[in-house]
Amino acid sequence: MKTLAIVKKADGEVRRISAFQAYREERFQGKRHVYFSIYYPDEEMTLVYLKNTKTAFFRYKKGSNFAVSKNNSPDNGEGESSIHYIAKEALSRLTKLTLVSGQTTITAFVSGKATVEKRFDLENKTYFADVYFNLERTEPKEYRYRWYDQIALEICITHKVELEKAADFEKNIIPLFEVTLPKKTCEKFDLDKAKSEYSDNEIESRIVNMQKMFEKQIFGCFLSNPFSMEYLEMQRYKSEIDKFKSKRDEIYDIVKNLEQIVEPLGIRVADIAQRVEPLDVKTIDITQRIESLDAKVADIEQRAEYLSTGGTGLCQGQENLLFENDHSILDQEKLFKTKCSCTELHYGENTSVGKKDTKRGVLVRLSNWIKRVLEK
Repeated sequence: MKTLAIVKKADGEVRRISAFQAYREERFQGKRHVYFSIYYPDEEMTLVYLKNTKTAFFRYKKGSNFAVSKNNSPDNGEGESSIHYIAKEALSRLTKLTLVSGQTTITAFVSGKATVEKRFDLENKTYFADVYFNLERTEPKEYRYRWYDQIALEICITHKVELEKAADFEKNIIPLFEVTLPKKTCEKFDLDKAKSEYSDNEIESRIVNMQKMFEKQIFGCFLSNPFSMEYLEMQRYKSEIDKFKSKRDEIYDIVKNLEQIVEPLGIRVADIAQRVEPLDVKTIDITQRIESLDAKVADIEQRAEYLSTGGTGLCQGQENLLFENDHSILDQEKLFKTKCSCTELHYGENTSVGKKDTKRGVLVRLSNWIKRVLEK
């Protein structure tokens, strides 16, 4: 039994339709279609609905070569149940998916409209996903890059997804999330099996209520949770960035500790600098005094050397000064002799006594003058 078929419109457009949707359109909307196999577009099919199980499916017409055995063509399912159809329609109307798998919660924001019964041709096989979404962003945001902005959902009522299908989706980097509906949930939203007939409003009401449930959280598990190459590269860069940040933080801590150590030292250095400044002034004053004392010491040493050598150690300037003074004394003696001669002419013998006293006075004055020179 087939759960999917295609409908060919008059304008040539082809639309894929599920068995239960086809039943709903025929039963409540008065739409009649001619159905064809999705695998063999020229092979016509018939819609079948089982009231007791609320199950719809397509089957090949009698006489068809494909009706001989149900195992010679793909998708030999048991038909689409009403609860599966309701869950599929409710999921397709969501704009945000809050996927919960164990301890992991991922929020995916949908971009555009969902695709129901999305076809995938993978590894030379054809698969259909119940609902397929393009994603605008995710939280955590890494999943957007990890999944190439896409995700497919499969609804598990009684039959789980085949391992081969999950492996092929994983291999082709298509995330596949299996939505689990517990038995109590199915009983709550499923159609009343005791009724053979039900209205379109009853179906729509159950779809809306299940949509509200899915808007809160969608429980299930990831059958395919692949890594894109770009995501792996991004993770490698992220790891390097984290290492850099860790090293940077270590350096920041070291610098902070050093600043705490250096800060009081800076205060002490400023205090020392303030104390040293007046000492520098005193040092300059002492240096000037020392230079003055050095000059005086040098002068005393020259004089001492002169006295120790009997006067022969005088500098050239002092010798010149004494030479000039000697000539001055000689000139004064000549003048004195002249005066004495004049005195002898005028006073006779008494001038000899005056002459002798005058010579003694001259010698005394000369000796005193020499002493004053040396004292300087």
